[in-house]
Amino acid sequence: MQSYPILIVDDESDFRLLLVEALETLGYEVEGAESAETAIERVKARHFAIIFTDLNMPGGLSGLDLLKAVQQFDPKTFCILMTGYATTESAIQALKRGAYDFIQKPF
Repeated sequence: MQSYPILIVDDESDFRLLLVEALETLGYEVEGAESAETAIERVKARHFAIIFTDLNMPGGLSGLDLLKAVQQFDPKTFCILMTGYATTESAIQALKRGAYDFIQKPF
């Protein structure tokens, strides 16, 4: 089975680790990052097929900021934004800015 690396970006460590472990159990190669800034450094170093990122991460760049950076460094990456505070407007903005999908937490 070919592995497509996945990056999980979320400031909530319990949620991030849960997703990493769940996807690893299914056989995926998965890394976690606690911030958009850390994720950008990882994207510069290697290709990720999919990035799941929280939309709102206090104290730094947002998921939309990360989406914009990923589009510059690795436009073939699919970015999926996650949030516990979904609104129709935020979903529309994410998709307009190039997000592959927008999902509401918890899922």
